[in-house]
Amino acid sequence: MRKKCIVFILMIVMFISSICVLTGCEKSNDNKNVAPLVGSWEYQGGGYTYIFNEDLTGEYKFGTSSMKFTYEDKGDIVEIRYENTTSPNEFKYKIDNGVLIIKDSFDNDVRYYKK
Repeated sequence: MRKKCIVFILMIVMFISSICVLTGCEKSNDNKNVAPLVGSWEYQGGGYTYIFNEDLTGEYKFGTSSMKFTYEDKGDIVEIRYENTTSPNEFKYKIDNGVLIIKDSFDNDVRYYKK
């Protein structure tokens, strides 16, 4: 009786382990992890646009001018290195209901809307 109980418990443990292993290896292309910053964001008053590309490059457009940059998304901070500059700029940000809110150097919230 005791031997049957031990065998039964081992079978259950092996079954559960098999399920865990199989589901852990499952691949899904449906849930492509896209960085939240990717896309075009326009300043609430217009005239200023950030474009963040998937390849970690981007462009800041203001009026008829623009500046290209590379960036690194660090969660709640984006580090932007503008073309022809030596040091990066770091901005604290969050995205709330399709609005990119960036803290400027004066700790003000600057709002950009997804285009």
